Amino acid sequence: MKKISLLFVLTIVFSCFAFAQERHEWEDQTVFAVNRCTPRATFFPYSSTSEMLKDETFNYPWVMPKYANLMSLNGKWDFHFSPSANERPSENDMFTKGKLKWESINVPSCWEMLGYDSPLYVNVDYPFENNPPFIDVKKQYKGLYGENPVGTYHRTFNIPENWNGKRVFLHFDGIYSGAYVWCNGKKVGYCQASNNDAEFELTQYLKKGENDLYVQVFRWTDASYLEGQDMFHMSGLHRDVYLFAVEQVFIRDHYITSSLNQEDNFKSGKLTVELEIDNPTNKKQRKNIEIELFLILRKKIFFLRLILLKLRIKKLN
Repeated sequence: MKKISLLFVLTIVFSCFAFAQERHEWEDQTVFAVNRCTPRATFFPYSSTSEMLKDETFNYPWVMPKYANLMSLNGKWDFHFSPSANERPSENDMFTKGKLKWESINVPSCWEMLGYDSPLYVNVDYPFENNPPFIDVKKQYKGLYGENPVGTYHRTFNIPENWNGKRVFLHFDGIYSGAYVWCNGKKVGYCQASNNDAEFELTQYLKKGENDLYVQVFRWTDASYLEGQDMFHMSGLHRDVYLFAVEQVFIRDHYITSSLNQEDNFKSGKLTVELEIDNPTNKKQRKNIEIELFLILRKKIFFLRLILLKLRIKKLN
C-alpha cells in the first residue's frame, strides 16, 4: 500500500513538472505581458508647438501625424501563415534567410479578410473549449478554422538621423490577440489584449542602418476568454503600428482634470496636472516644464508656467 501511494505522489509531481515546462505565455493566466511598457495616456511627441499646430492631427486626432517625431510602419510587411501554434516558425526559421516562404500583407489588416483562415462569428459562446487558460478548438469547428493560427510578420526600417541619441519606442494600436516581438534577432517582449495599445522600448536593440522587426501574432490567447462578445472574431495587426522618439528624460504620462468654482457661478475653474517623468539614468536633472491650453481652432486660451498650477510629478525609474 505504501508503494502504491508513493508511486501516485511521484506521478503527480512529475506530471506537474512536465505541465509547468510546457506552459506558454498565451496559455498562462498569470502572464499578461512581458517587457511591455506601462500603459499611458495617448500623445504624439513633437519638437515644437508650431510643428504640432500645423499638423492635421491637431484637429483630427485619428489622422496619422506628419510632423511628429514618429515613423509609421503601416504598409507592406512580409507575412507567413501557420494554421496552428504548433506549426509556427521557430526563431531559427525566422532569422535564417530562405528558410521561410514569405508572402506580402498590408498592415493594418485582419488576415482572415485577405484569404488566411476564416472570420468567425460567435455570440455568447466560445469557439474553443471552456477550459481556461487553454486554447482547444471545439469539435464542431475542427476543419472549419485553424487550430489557433499564428501569423508571423517581418519588415525592415531605418532610424532617421535626427533620432540619434533619442529613445525609440514601438507602438501597436491593437493586436488580435497576443504577440511576441523581436528586433534584430533579440526577443523584445510579449503582449496580449486585442483592442489595447501595446508599447515596447527598442532603444537598446537598435543599430545603425537597416533594422529587422519580427512580430508573431496568435489568434487566441487565454485573454480571449474575456473577449466572448457578439462580434466577428478576426486576427492580426489590425490597427496602426509606428515608432516614436523622445528625449532620454521625458514626460511619459499625464493625467489632467478640471473643475468649475460654484462660488462665482462657474465663471472660473481649476486645472490639475499630474505628470510622470521617465528618467532611466536616475541622475538628478533640471527640467523646465511649460503648459499651454488651446481650443480646437488653435486659439490659445492661456499660457502658464507650472509653478502657477497645482502640479504633482511622479518619478518613474
